[in-house]
Amino acid sequence: MFRYLIAFSTLIFLGACQSDPNSVVQDIISDDGHAIKHMYVDETGVTDISVVISWPSNWSYDDAKNQAVPYLGASLFNSVGTAAMPPQDVASLLSDKNSRIGFFNTADYVGIEFEFPNNYENDIVPVVQAKLKDPQFDPRWFKKVKSDLRTYQTNTRKDIYAQTYRAVRYFILGEGPLQRNLSFDNTNELERATLDDVKSWYASHFSSKPMAISVVGPISSKNAKTLVDDLLRGLPEIATVASNKVDTNFEGTQIYVHQPDAEKTVLTFIGDNWVSDYRDKYADLLALRGFSQGLDSPLNKAIRNELRASYGFSADGFRYNTSTRAFYFVGEIEGAKLAETIDVVKMAYDAFKADPEIPEFAALRDRTSEEAADQGAYIDATARSLNWIQIDPLAPTPDDDNYFYIDETDFDRVKNRIKLDWPDANDLVIVATGPNPTDLSNACVVSDARDALGCR
Repeated sequence: MFRYLIAFSTLIFLGACQSDPNSVVQDIISDDGHAIKHMYVDETGVTDISVVISWPSNWSYDDAKNQAVPYLGASLFNSVGTAAMPPQDVASLLSDKNSRIGFFNTADYVGIEFEFPNNYENDIVPVVQAKLKDPQFDPRWFKKVKSDLRTYQTNTRKDIYAQTYRAVRYFILGEGPLQRNLSFDNTNELERATLDDVKSWYASHFSSKPMAISVVGPISSKNAKTLVDDLLRGLPEIATVASNKVDTNFEGTQIYVHQPDAEKTVLTFIGDNWVSDYRDKYADLLALRGFSQGLDSPLNKAIRNELRASYGFSADGFRYNTSTRAFYFVGEIEGAKLAETIDVVKMAYDAFKADPEIPEFAALRDRTSEEAADQGAYIDATARSLNWIQIDPLAPTPDDDNYFYIDETDFDRVKNRIKLDWPDANDLVIVATGPNPTDLSNACVVSDARDALGCR
């Protein structure tokens, strides 16, 4: 959606794990001094071990950096070979051992995740280490990846949702490197990027000092320590400090992105939604669902009753980095009713903010908690979440006095969050994308998403 969605469920299902004697989270320190979130899983049928490691990154905040390079690097990771094993042999090994190695890249950190059956550790871990320590790049794969990304850029310029979210980013973030990184729409940067740039990017990130490590599965704490030390030993020491502060603009305005060939109109509302207390994340999640989910939610009921329309909106939270957080409502609407729809949504939103009502709140909370807990059945999801709570500046630990889970979030907290902290309707950023700009006469009309800079 907006490229980075909030992991609302992280602490919910970890809470369930804490109460399960077969799945206990421990903070351990390896012999080489690495802090590890470790969960030993003793369940019938669970044989895989999942490892997630993250390193800080400030690439997205450096205006001198080519912001296409992280995309090339991330896409190339799985095709990187080692000095002893070409890429095709690495792929065959992973397939034969029913294992996988992946890479993730965000504005603030990069990382790897790999998973393997517990009897293949000695086959997989050395390969992962070699890919980190001495990656062997094939120029032919680099050309293919660049070609694929070029096609991706071309296709997204035709996608109405992609253009909507590009306009949102340009308006909120301006023209700095973070926006360039997240939008990934600068074809000149992609063309200028070289394989040497990618090698430099790799060398500047993968070090012996990661910011977060998690190991989950049927592996003892002793063996988890050894695995991590073996993996990271010999990597260079790099002192990278992520700089995630960025100026944002959430000033209430209306923007129309004119797409002459569009066959529909997409309407999006965005609101600033930063929190200083992790418990408010749970309140926001329940509030957004209460406002938008179901035929009888305040948002969809207003659209049905006031507009006599059958279309609806979805709502969620998103983040551009660990210091910028927002929520959105988005839906496909009838262009001729665009201005009227905006008025109806704003009135429904303001009424909800003034006097929040969520029928059957307890049932909504329980259902949300159960959905999140279901994700914890997978060791890779749990490993990612254990990694994330080491990165999120607002994440608590189970030792915190105020640590609690979503099923303990009461309606008073949700109501106070909505009434006191959510922006007013007139302070929402409203972006419509479609074929007819006359549908919204008072909007700042742009023909390209980047022109939303002029609407600030």
